Amino acid sequence: FLDDLQWADAASLDLISSIILDSEERSMLVIESYRENEVSHSDHPFSSHLRGLRMTSIPLTEIKIGNMTRSGISKILFTVISHLPMSRTEFLADIIYRKTGGNALLVNQFVKYLWNDGLL
Repeated sequence: FLDDLQWADAASLDLISSIILDSEERSMLVIESYRENEVSHSDHPFSSHLRGLRMTSIPLTEIKIGNMTRSGISKILFTVISHLPMSRTEFLADIIYRKTGGNALLVNQFVKYLWNDGLL
């Protein structure tokens, strides 16, 4: 699992491509993750890396993970904080959504912060 490849330099991405493309081992699984909003222009090193992989015969599956919805955040809160009525978790979910924009990492960190400080 290779995370945050939007920050990788061209030489590192070339090495990754070489390992993927030149490997005699064809049962290798490589998972690359990146933040799409940080790889917005076509001359970004990761954009070039991805374009190169797409032009090969190697199977490539892309999974885009979007932001959480207010409803999704509310359901998680209701499950975690089972002593609150759904109307209260919806109110809290709205606040969390506005603070985090639904970014799953930020939602997770914000809820942990509230939990650790005894606010939930």
